[in-house]
Amino acid sequence: MLSLSSISKTISSKLLFENLTFQLGEVEKVALIGRNGIGKTTLFRLITEEDKDYSGEISKSRDYKIIKTEQEFFLDHEITPLDYILNFVPKYRELHKVMKDYELDPSHDMDEITKFSDAIEEFHSLNFSQIDNEIIQTLESFGINMEQSLNPMMKMSGGEKRFVELCKVIYSQADIVLIDEPTNHMDYVGKEKFIAWLKSFKKLVIVITHDRDILQVVDKIIELTPNGSKVFSGNYDKYIKQNSISNVSDINSYKTELDKIERLKELYLNFRKIKQMVASPAARTSAAKKEERYYQEYLKAKAELVKPEFWIDQESLLGQSKKVLEDYDKFKSKSINFKSFLVEDKSLNTATLIKIQDLTLGFGERILTKNLNFQISMGDKVEIRGRNGAGKSTFLKYIINSYSQNKIIGFISGKIELHPKLKVGVYEQEIDNSELELTLAQIIRKLYDSENLAFNDQELSRVLANYLFDPILDKGLKLKSCSGGQKARIQLIKMLISNPNILILDEPTNHLDLSSIEEFESMLKDYQGAVLYVSHDNYFRKNMGGKVVEF
Repeated sequence: MLSLSSISKTISSKLLFENLTFQLGEVEKVALIGRNGIGKTTLFRLITEEDKDYSGEISKSRDYKIIKTEQEFFLDHEITPLDYILNFVPKYRELHKVMKDYELDPSHDMDEITKFSDAIEEFHSLNFSQIDNEIIQTLESFGINMEQSLNPMMKMSGGEKRFVELCKVIYSQADIVLIDEPTNHMDYVGKEKFIAWLKSFKKLVIVITHDRDILQVVDKIIELTPNGSKVFSGNYDKYIKQNSISNVSDINSYKTELDKIERLKELYLNFRKIKQMVASPAARTSAAKKEERYYQEYLKAKAELVKPEFWIDQESLLGQSKKVLEDYDKFKSKSINFKSFLVEDKSLNTATLIKIQDLTLGFGERILTKNLNFQISMGDKVEIRGRNGAGKSTFLKYIINSYSQNKIIGFISGKIELHPKLKVGVYEQEIDNSELELTLAQIIRKLYDSENLAFNDQELSRVLANYLFDPILDKGLKLKSCSGGQKARIQLIKMLISNPNILILDEPTNHLDLSSIEEFESMLKDYQGAVLYVSHDNYFRKNMGGKVVEF
């Protein structure tokens, strides 16, 4: 149904991927993964023909319809979910317009009457007279009530908008569905509903995701790399096993190529010495020819060498030999270099950082949580768990605003005590819109200035490199042009800049790739401060552990 052959894509001077080749059938559930910034969302734009600036060939079965969901929503927020979905129902708007135009114009000739009659007949044959109610019922099955369906989308949460996108897919009658980061902003009930839908879907669906719960239910995983793609049959568990075997093989192949280059270098240098040492003109000429031959072979082999992306999960590494571990450590792909955290003030080792007493949060008559009591000490891991709209983010904002002495949002009654030496680092889901026009260099300089830290070009390059940005190409990149993963890494820089003793995390694994998630989880295990978090990533929750406060 869908075939990609030797696809290469460059943006400005940056090569995203090249020689991308794979074929997909009519009924498959496929996950698209890869390092942040590799071009996964860009590839979707190539498939939908929104972007035609690439080399290679993309072909699909004739007349097959493609639909794509949005990762971020820059919609007309005044449109209602019902009207938005109806825009994607085949022939609905076309037939509706014919009937509407007929009613508005009192004078009709025979052709117009015939056209109107045909439109009414087809409208009813397609069951469009009931489609409004059907869409509203489908939205209700995803937790969106009738009032929300008929009101502007601007009033909806990010998770609710994702279900609107899913309903758009259901009613579009598309043959190929492209879904970008579907579970970001969904709560655990929403994710369960999405997984149930995905399992039952009988068309070709390609999902960009690093959500391991979703990866567990797909049929195939395609990993984008700078020099092509790797196709893995099966779900996440099978991918992990296949990826480990593939990476060990790739590392050995890469070492073989490096050894070959080194041998060619030794050969041409040896013949250069021989050429200078021998007296015979004939011997000197022979040595010179061999020097040139091996030198050209050396240059060719060096130019053709491309280092693959190497990543093996920590669990798979446990069963590898010492030699494999040494080679992997030497050649593995670079992951985010998180700062090491040390608690400099020993008096904080057993300190209670935050104490919540009889806290009630809400807005007006709407109570989100009532008489909440718990405390967070150094080393604690605390999960805030509950449905979307239960008050989790409001509670986190309450803590953050109490710390920064901003306006308290949602407070009704109760008490909060903060340790005088409390330092908070925050990972938020949303980017501040006021920063969208700033470059990465300007944002990082702003962060350093806010903490009164010394800053220069060398420090900028170090920070960018530590968080997997290109110090040269990316420092002038504007935030508005960054991918979701790149924005997530900026949020990590913001969170860690102040050397905090408590981290507040709101869905931290959204947008991070698999290796960065693993690195982040490893850092949090070693972190000596406290962690207060909201996450619907079951793998992350299991790895974090700690106590749960249910909202």
